[in-house]
Amino acid sequence: MTSPSSRRGRRLLALGLALAAPALVGLVAAPAGAATSAKPVWVATSSGSGGRAAAGRVVVRDPSNGAVYVAGSAGVSAKAGEIMVVKYDAAGASQWTATYRRAGAGAQTAVAGALDKAGDFVVLCAVRGARTGVDWAVLEYAPNGTMSWATVIAGRGHGNDVPSRLALAPTGAIYAAGALVAEHGELDAAVVKLTAAGKVSWKRSVAGPGNGADRFSALGLDGAGRVFCAGATASSGARGADCLLAAFSPAGRRLWLATWRGPAHLRDGVGDLAVTAAGQAYVVGWLGTRGGSIAMIRQYDVRGRFVWQATYTAQGAGRYGFVAAALLPHGGVAATGDLVDTRTGDSDIVTIGFAAHGPSLWQQIWNTHHARGRVSKDEARDLTVDPAGRVFVGGSVSSGSAATTDYAVLAYTSVGLPLWKAPRTWNGGGLSVAWALTTAPGGVIVTGQSRAHSGHVRMATVELPY
Repeated sequence: MTSPSSRRGRRLLALGLALAAPALVGLVAAPAGAATSAKPVWVATSSGSGGRAAAGRVVVRDPSNGAVYVAGSAGVSAKAGEIMVVKYDAAGASQWTATYRRAGAGAQTAVAGALDKAGDFVVLCAVRGARTGVDWAVLEYAPNGTMSWATVIAGRGHGNDVPSRLALAPTGAIYAAGALVAEHGELDAAVVKLTAAGKVSWKRSVAGPGNGADRFSALGLDGAGRVFCAGATASSGARGADCLLAAFSPAGRRLWLATWRGPAHLRDGVGDLAVTAAGQAYVVGWLGTRGGSIAMIRQYDVRGRFVWQATYTAQGAGRYGFVAAALLPHGGVAATGDLVDTRTGDSDIVTIGFAAHGPSLWQQIWNTHHARGRVSKDEARDLTVDPAGRVFVGGSVSSGSAATTDYAVLAYTSVGLPLWKAPRTWNGGGLSVAWALTTAPGGVIVTGQSRAHSGHVRMATVELPY
């Protein structure tokens, strides 16, 4: 593996469109030093049936015993796949593996998961049936690996439904969000409530004014059990999509709905949503521009009233957007995403901490040094915050060539100082991506895909030390 190094970050510009205007984001320097390939605490890899490709997309840790649950996809043939769920103990030893596959199914993958109050692992999946296209599937596994139940959710029309996010309430209720095909054949943004036993309690959908696809891509609950869903809705324009945020009561009554669009009235979208116990909602994503997009964060209060917005871009044309966010323990929110230079294809990882009332508190950019003529592909996939306020970003960084990437975790203190001089990386020389991560005492657990220069992609779960 080559030794990536940092270089000066691009200048970020904050355009305050807020009641409480965010502070200007100035010149940001990436952390100095070479990426560190820290010795993992443990590594676990798994392949699909017959050694076929597999990838982890969800990782959850049980704080009561340190057990780690991973869900993803695995191939069973050239045209078919299955959901694969693996449980590891706190030391990374495999406890059991379970699979789920619909009859006659094609590609399938897990997209979200969580542990309920009884310690059962609930997984939201995209599954393809023989005749129905892609549907949602919500699966529950007991701690011993037994499947408790499986519920398939399908739209009324023919086509592919799109599951996105999952949230569990303290009452035991399960909420899933995404998009379902309506009778008219287009996707509508949808949220579904299930009981702890997997029975559907209610479904709610939102259709935009246009004839295109509407979708919830983010989901969160507040302390009163209100359900917040964010995503995008097709606008009346031929190419447009507007950002969307809706709130529902636990009984399924829509409380309010808000939409907004960027100045270019093009394709806007939502990457993630963070909701406080009091119902303050922070939405992160992007707003379309003529040359690409700009990163966006926007806050609404519990009654659906706009509070503030900030947009971020870098000098020059590019695609900039936030893909993940999480609340900071002392107020505010951290967001991460990518800065992509459309002229060169070079991409950086940007992470910003915001105060609860809007101003940015700190900013960091990582860009792997690359040889002349080669493109550096550094991309953020997930973000989590530990109880001490440390911010961890998972994704991938370039291994030194355009064709290879490593697992990568970047870490910052609660005030935005780098915990390490460079990302913690693992598995150089292949196509490796950390799709999801969670914190553990003394380390960060990441799951994703790992592939050496030869061989199939494997599901790989790694605990990296702080």
